[in-house]
Amino acid sequence: MLLDATATRQAAARAPRPAPAPSQSAADWVRLTRLALQQQRWTDARLAVVQGLQAYPHQPQLLDLQVLTQAQWNWTLVGPQVRLRDLQPRDVPTLVGWLADRAFVARLSPLNATGPSPSEAVVREWVAGSAVSVMRSQVKHWLLERADSGQALGLVSLADIKPSYRRAELLIGLPQSALWGSGLAAQACILVLDHAFGTLGLNKLTSLVTSDNAHSQRGTLGLGFVQEGLLRQHLRSASGGAWVDCYVNGLLADDWQRSERVARLRK
Repeated sequence: MLLDATATRQAAARAPRPAPAPSQSAADWVRLTRLALQQQRWTDARLAVVQGLQAYPHQPQLLDLQVLTQAQWNWTLVGPQVRLRDLQPRDVPTLVGWLADRAFVARLSPLNATGPSPSEAVVREWVAGSAVSVMRSQVKHWLLERADSGQALGLVSLADIKPSYRRAELLIGLPQSALWGSGLAAQACILVLDHAFGTLGLNKLTSLVTSDNAHSQRGTLGLGFVQEGLLRQHLRSASGGAWVDCYVNGLLADDWQRSERVARLRK
């Protein structure tokens, strides 16, 4: 997998880069951006969106592409006790250990709790592409760490990013049970929610929680999410035994901005 990805990037670097004419139409800018994304020319894709929106600031498809290509995805988010930053090569051993823990993976992303753990090579490639992961695979991962010491605490992600609908799924996992209930996960979520709704322009976040994780469901609802549905016997437990239900939770940008509860959480 690592060799294939490297070869793809090398081929993309050699691909021709069409230069837009001064009379470029909105459809042409969309086409150029999508071509650059297909060829993994990330900088060109960002530039095409910026230039296209200068000429056509209200073009819907360009605005959708701006959601994927905006540089703000890579901002470091800092709170009183925690920091969320891009994944870095030094994180690989920690991530390999975390992702080998099936219980941790089940809490982080219930829908992806089955299957083999990723190899170190796969994790290394994953980390290497962190800065462009939204454009490449519509997912953004942050390492959650203590703001003072830099101690790694867990992962926070926005996955299944849908630019046309301004929607994504919030994922968070802390491998150390001693940290559960410490308030650090809530601080991290507030940072991501403020960033998602206030900076990135998303309209809705979803969160899937299994019915055997009551603590996580309480925390999710405590952030202002509303339980929108219940998927009965949708998954198996982390041990692979009993069937478990899955809560479907959602949070809208308007509700987040107006929430008095959120205002208290920020203090």
